[in-house]
Amino acid sequence: MPLYHVHVAKEGKTFDPKPVELPDTESAKRHAEQVAKGLTALSSGFGVGSLRECQVKVTDTKGRTVVRYDLCKAQQRARYSRSI
Repeated sequence: MPLYHVHVAKEGKTFDPKPVELPDTESAKRHAEQVAKGLTALSSGFGVGSLRECQVKVTDTKGRTVVRYDLCKAQQRARYSRSI
């Protein structure tokens, strides 16, 4: 299975503890979305405002970006979908 790096990035600094083994690119995208949703919930539920400026970015082993989620946008989407 391919390895993917799931980075949490803020102001040019990234954190990626270790690569994740996932079956394919679509699985990597779903994994990143779940990480972004979890961080957004922490930001909202616990008042960790500094997380709002973060991004979740997945890259493959060659460094190519697979997907990127901005937490501030994810939080706005979550608020909008709850109000519907």
